[in-house]
Amino acid sequence: MSDPEIATVTRVVVALDVLRRDGDVLELAAALAARRQLQLLALFVEDLDLWNLAGLPFAKEIGRLSGTERPLDSPRLQRAVRARAEHIRQVLSGFNQRLRIEVEFKSVRGPFIPTVLGQLEQVDILFLSRKAAGRRLASLLGATPVQTPPVWVLYDGSPAAGRALALAAELAGPDPTGLCVALAADSEAAGAQLRTRALELCGTNPPPRLFPVPAADISLLLRRLRQIGCRVLVAAREHRAALQPIVEAAEYPVVLV
Repeated sequence: MSDPEIATVTRVVVALDVLRRDGDVLELAAALAARRQLQLLALFVEDLDLWNLAGLPFAKEIGRLSGTERPLDSPRLQRAVRARAEHIRQVLSGFNQRLRIEVEFKSVRGPFIPTVLGQLEQVDILFLSRKAAGRRLASLLGATPVQTPPVWVLYDGSPAAGRALALAAELAGPDPTGLCVALAADSEAAGAQLRTRALELCGTNPPPRLFPVPAADISLLLRRLRQIGCRVLVAAREHRAALQPIVEAAEYPVVLV
């Protein structure tokens, strides 16, 4: 499956902060950048909401390994931010040496989602990692250790959604059963048309799994993701308002095209 409009992409951007520690997503983004010979940019956001929280006298944090509670203050947060940024730089250096791709690290400060979207170029592919730190995707999603959760894509028939479908198929790899397509339609007839078009675009045998999801009911999509599992959800960036509950909580990694 191919889409000539995707060829204009020059960067794969992974948005991270001190809470988003998903090495799986960094690896997935780096592999995509290597296949297409694109630049990989790690965009590290110092979230203002977190800094504001650290300034409050009652703010606490819970140790990831010990489970003990301790004060969250600005000096402690600053040390955590510096350590996290240095770790990301080391990971990027490893990608540069191992995959021979161009890498860049950029640090910005502001509210996470608005700041990330404000840094994007129109053709960038954006990976948003989930917030749950230190847990593998399979365990987070309740999948068995030998099972890889599928890649999901939200498809409504638009050209932008077609680009998202092409990228999702690429991320899913050669096994079409690893791709789930959520058909966003408000009627049975519209859903049937989307089904036909999605199968034409994918061109795989056997076909990917297709699920009708009313365009106005994001809760049904969330239920499907929880029931079946999700490695990553791909969508057109035009859909980010509808996907806001998923993007904000980052319960699953999200890729915006």
